[in-house]
Amino acid sequence: PAITTASLNPLGEFQGLKSVEKYATDDFVNLFQDILIDLPVGEYFRKFIDSIITYIDQKDGNNVGGDKKEEGINVEDISQMINDYSSSDIKVFLKKIWLVQFHRWIESNCNGSTKEHMSELLKCEGDWETLQIIYNSFNKREMSDAKGQGLRKKYFNNLGHLYPDRTKRLNDSREYKDMVERLEGTQYFKYFDRIPDPIRAENEPELDMDMTIDDCQ
Repeated sequence: PAITTASLNPLGEFQGLKSVEKYATDDFVNLFQDILIDLPVGEYFRKFIDSIITYIDQKDGNNVGGDKKEEGINVEDISQMINDYSSSDIKVFLKKIWLVQFHRWIESNCNGSTKEHMSELLKCEGDWETLQIIYNSFNKREMSDAKGQGLRKKYFNNLGHLYPDRTKRLNDSREYKDMVERLEGTQYFKYFDRIPDPIRAENEPELDMDMTIDDCQ
C-alpha cells in the first residue's frame, strides 16, 4: 500500500482515498459496496459494473434455446468477470466513461471558446485512446484476428472525430499498414506515417525510432 500511495498523482487526491488501501486485497464488489460507491470515482465504477451486468445478461439470454438463467445474476458472476480484467483494462473502461461524461458536461455548462476548445481536446483524446488500443493490439495475435477485433471494439470510445465510420474501418485492420492506410485524410495520418510498425519495434529494440505513439498524444 505504501508503494502504491507514493505513486499516486497528487492531482487525483481526494478525501477518503487513503481508506481504500485497507481493502486492497478484498473482493472488488465488496470494495465497491463499502468504499468506492461513496467516492468521486464511484459513479464510473458503477457504470463499469453495469456494463458487466448487461454483458452477462445478454450472454445468458443468447445461450442454447435462448433461455435466461431464472436465478438471475449474482455477485459471484460479477466478481468473476471483473477478475478477468487487468487493471489496465479497467482503467481504459473507466477513462472511456469519464471522457463521455466530461464532454457532456462541457457541452451543457460551457460556451464560447471554452466549449469549442475543450470539446476539441476531448474528442482528440477519445480518438487517441482508440488509436492506441488498435496500435497495441498488433503485438497480440489474439487481438488482431476477427475475434480480437470484436474484443478490442469494447474498449473504443464513442466520442471523437473518427467515430463512428472511420473507427469501424480502422477496427477491420489486421496489420499496421492497414491502419495507416485507413488514417489517410485524417489529422492523425502524419503521425502514424512516422511511427514504426509495433511488431518491428518489438523485434528490433535497436531500431532508431524517429517517433513513438506516446510522443504524439
